[in-house]
Amino acid sequence: MILKRVNVKNFRSIRETTIEINKQTAILGANGAGKSTLLRAIDRFYGQSTTVELDDFFGRKTDGPIEIALTFSDFSREEREIFASHIHCDEMSVVRIFEAAAGRNNGRYYGMTLQHAGFAEIRAANGAQARNEAYRKTRESDAIYETLPAVRRADDIPGALQIWETQNPHLLTLQRDDGQFFGFTNVAKGSLQKSTNFVFIPAVRDASADAVDGKGAVIARLMELVVRSAVLQREDVKTWQRTVSEQYRELTDPSKLQELGLLSGELTKTLQVFYAEAGVTLRWQAPNELEVPLPNADVFLDDDGFEGPVDKKGHGLQRAFVLTLLQHLTKAVAAEQARLNGSEQQGNEEDCEIKSDVPLPSHVMPGLILAVEEPELYQHPTKQRHFAKVLSSLCDGSLPGVATQTQVIFASHSALFVSIDRFDEIRLARRHRVDGHDHKECHLTSSTLESVARRLEKAWQRPEGSFSPDTLRVRLHTINTEVAEGFFADGVVLVEGVSDRAAIFAAASLKGIDLEALGIAVLPVDGKTKLDKPSAIFSELEIPTFVIWDCDRNGQNVKQADINRALMRLVGRPEALISDALSAVEASYACFEQHLEATLREEIGSDLFDGELEAARAKFGMEARSDVQKTPRAMKEVLEACAKQGRQSGTLASIVEAIAAIRD
Repeated sequence: MILKRVNVKNFRSIRETTIEINKQTAILGANGAGKSTLLRAIDRFYGQSTTVELDDFFGRKTDGPIEIALTFSDFSREEREIFASHIHCDEMSVVRIFEAAAGRNNGRYYGMTLQHAGFAEIRAANGAQARNEAYRKTRESDAIYETLPAVRRADDIPGALQIWETQNPHLLTLQRDDGQFFGFTNVAKGSLQKSTNFVFIPAVRDASADAVDGKGAVIARLMELVVRSAVLQREDVKTWQRTVSEQYRELTDPSKLQELGLLSGELTKTLQVFYAEAGVTLRWQAPNELEVPLPNADVFLDDDGFEGPVDKKGHGLQRAFVLTLLQHLTKAVAAEQARLNGSEQQGNEEDCEIKSDVPLPSHVMPGLILAVEEPELYQHPTKQRHFAKVLSSLCDGSLPGVATQTQVIFASHSALFVSIDRFDEIRLARRHRVDGHDHKECHLTSSTLESVARRLEKAWQRPEGSFSPDTLRVRLHTINTEVAEGFFADGVVLVEGVSDRAAIFAAASLKGIDLEALGIAVLPVDGKTKLDKPSAIFSELEIPTFVIWDCDRNGQNVKQADINRALMRLVGRPEALISDALSAVEASYACFEQHLEATLREEIGSDLFDGELEAARAKFGMEARSDVQKTPRAMKEVLEACAKQGRQSGTLASIVEAIAAIRD
């Protein structure tokens, strides 16, 4: 089974939010937006700890519990049998509840089952007397409960309710169960972990500590499991262990070891100093089978032929090593659980806190949910690209991994880990202030191929279904990778080419406006035909977007007039004002009836503009004037020189002012 959805309430920076999970999910956002909170919420769901602190509660308000709910889907046949009572509409939701003062029962798991809502008060009642009273009131409250039998003991109530619910399925709705999702907390967790394992790699983790073969370290746990399965299961090792144990029992036989027999007499003599009639008898037990000591290992990493300790290697290699260790530890744990489940499980309630009472019929590798905080850390750009491909390959199944299916969730600040053609994997986290609340809270936005396709169909005035998700994704491959930077920006300016970008930056610099300091990215898309899709995607993700394009009028002819009209609809221009070509500067877009260069020549003067272009070309050693127009530094000098002579482009200045205001 796979993780489909996560809902978090009242946890740290999150008041309440829901995130849909794909095979690969990228959580993006500024520092403090709540990216890591989402990852740590999932970690808390799977974690051992049941304690919470004041700072774990949203706004430090403990009047409501922390709720972390995970929804799973895509069940195997065995999983459907195990979780049958909790699967509804091909989904299973499990929520873990943490309260400020819940004591030892904190961190319980609750499943969702079909129950009658009218019985909620009965099931929630504490104590036999309260449960009996709630049951009596319910029976007398409505004629639909007349088939509920009278009961003498509170212990008979659950059975009576279940019988009634079986007889009245039309009156059942999905309700949270009584907090006994497969029994005790660790039993519930064990049941889930047979089908899904979670590995969390935080931004800072000590790889050298993980690599020390000592108690509790990751490498020690991994070595123990591997050795136990690979060494201790060998028949020759078992035979040697039995032989040595038998020899040791013979050596320590009290009848042969005189020292053991003498000890009881010596203790008796000393005891009789205090109580003359007392005595000590020692009945020696046969020693247990000797444990075979497991071999230890010192971990060394080989980096380009040079071997050395983990802590002496680069942080990038250390981080990759941690990722490797944790994945393989998950695999080893799953194999060990399968081995244990193959044998008869016995024990009391305390044993159940460790072992699950729901074994899988056979050894099936559980799905792996790999959460990585800032995977780009300590990696230079080339390695970041490679690391991103590795994570994608693990999800796609094209790279042999350690689980039958792997999902990757990562929080990142690097545009090299995302791409425009996989925008549907992106979840943008932002901090918003909500009316009625004192604190800002995490707000998530996302989009789908379907919703972007529908937006484009309206812009192009095409029938619904003209743009399919599959064809849209294919066409997104033609957009340059630089556009992905927009996912990290507070505002995006989409332009046709690098010359437009250079002019915008030059004009902004002339006005003393630092667009990058404002968090605004100016992104060329390599042509007017590629503006519509990024514009639709960024708008769907609620990223403030400004679009600039040339209408390309040449006399009576307008090149690609249909594109101009589609872009005008996309940016929200009223249908009555749409035409083949026009010049306009509005709050979210600007267009030129001809093109930007023509506007600059008209407003500055052709002779002056061409003269300063030529001067800049010579100064910067460029071959053509067009190269000057593609270089922000050179274009800045051109515009500054023109301004000193009293000639500026009012249109370009208005565009820069509109761009600077898109974040408001």
